[in-house]
Order: sequence, then structure tokens, then C-alpha cells
Amino acid sequence: MDGFLETTAMVDLIFKDKTARNRVQSVLSSYQTTYTSQYVRMEIKRGVLQYYVALYNKSIECKNLTEVIEYIQTISYTPQRNRLGALFGALTMSYERIARRSVGVGAPANQITTIQKKLFEGILRAKIKQFWASFAKQVNVVLDPAECYKHKYTLKPPVMTPEGRFDNALENCDKYKSGICRVRQLLNGNQAGVAAIIKTLNALPDPDAETQKRRRALKEVMRLKNRDVPRRECWHSGDAVIALESPAGAEIVTHNCKHFTPLCQALGKPLRCY
Repeated sequence: MDGFLETTAMVDLIFKDKTARNRVQSVLSSYQTTYTSQYVRMEIKRGVLQYYVALYNKSIECKNLTEVIEYIQTISYTPQRNRLGALFGALTMSYERIARRSVGVGAPANQITTIQKKLFEGILRAKIKQFWASFAKQVNVVLDPAECYKHKYTLKPPVMTPEGRFDNALENCDKYKSGICRVRQLLNGNQAGVAAIIKTLNALPDPDAETQKRRRALKEVMRLKNRDVPRRECWHSGDAVIALESPAGAEIVTHNCKHFTPLCQALGKPLRCY
């Protein structure tokens, strides 16, 4: 049996603490071959990685860790509040370690939060810099049937600017269509599978907002089979695209059981929730 790691599994391996990594690695030990995809890398770049970059760039503007925490708390009152979990995760993942180290250096009490901020920035900086190389090392094979950001404008790792900030820019792929990717060909080549997904999502008794967006997006892109898939619909369809990319017979490894259970049921693909 092989395994295909979707976005949440790759995030746990690369960004989470040792407990989360061990949980995924114990699952992977049972597979002959492990896979993920370039589309998954794109999802992380525009999601969790971008949240880490935003937190790092804000942190270097702050005087101490207290101001960083205050910044995170303010996000809960903005349209960007979906970032909150990733930002708090980055903070709590490393807080115990940086607290011990800041006390260990014997700094005056009024300087401890400043030292903690510097240590926190170091941990964030390392995570951001290591992501690109670390991604491919987590699995045996990185697939790319959607050829995501492969043509005309390629997916790039974050870069450090002369001002000491990270630039994690991701251009809107709509600017480069047609021909930047093969998401349209992937969906058109799996019309029966997409139809089964739509039917399964239609039957859900109480779909959440994300599922409703996915269902609407899939209906729209399959209604216009001869047109390029706009980025908005592509991203809203993301979990379905990932499920379609997974090789036949490979278990899709995820902790996003809520969204992948109906997708795998529709496609007849095995699922491994942890």
C-alpha cells in the first residue's frame, strides 16, 4: 500500500511540533511509497507559509514578544481572522523553548520579552527558509498532474529582502492564462469522478461554508468545460483537485477527515485519517 499526503499532513510534518510529526511519521512507516503534489506545495505557500511570513515581518517591527502577541490578537477582529490558528500555533509551538532560553541567558527582567522576540524570530526564520527544501524530503515522489504554476510563472520559495523581511509573493495565475497549468485537463479527464463528488456533496445534510464553495466551484468549472479554470474556482476546488491527483490505490493521509471523507467516498479512494 502507498500513501498520498494532502496539505494538512504535510503541514504537520514541516511546521508542527515533534508530537504532531511523530503522529504522521508513524502512519507513513506502513507505506511502500509516499507521495504528495506540487498543488499541495502551492496551498501551503499561499496558506500556512504566508501566515508565518506575515508574522515574521510583523515581529521585526515589534519591540518585544508582548507586542507580537497583541498583533496576533488583533487579527481575530479582522477579515484575516482565519490566520489566527496558524499564528497562535507558531507561537505556542516554540514558546516553552524560547522562554527557557531567555531565562537561561540571565537577562534583566525588563529585557526578557525583547530577547524572547528575537528567539521567536529565529525559529520562524528557520521554518520559513527550510520549507522549500524540506517539502520534497518528506515523501518519495512529488507529483504534478495539475502542473501547478509550472509554465509562464513558476512557484518560487520566499526570499529575504534587503530590509530584512520575507517576500512570499504569489502572482495571480489568471494573468498568465491560458497555458500556465493543466487543472482544466485534469478535471476534464476525470469528469465521472467530478460528477460523483458533486453528487456526494449535494447529498450532505449540513455542508459547511468551505464545502458549499467547493460544490459551487466544481459545478461552475464543469459547466464551462472549454474555458480555463479561474484561480478563485481552482482554489475553492482545492481538496477535490488533490483527491483527484492521488494515485489509484494510494491512501490519502490527512487529519482533515471532515472534508476528505466525502471526497474519497465519491471517488472510491482509500482514506487514512489520523
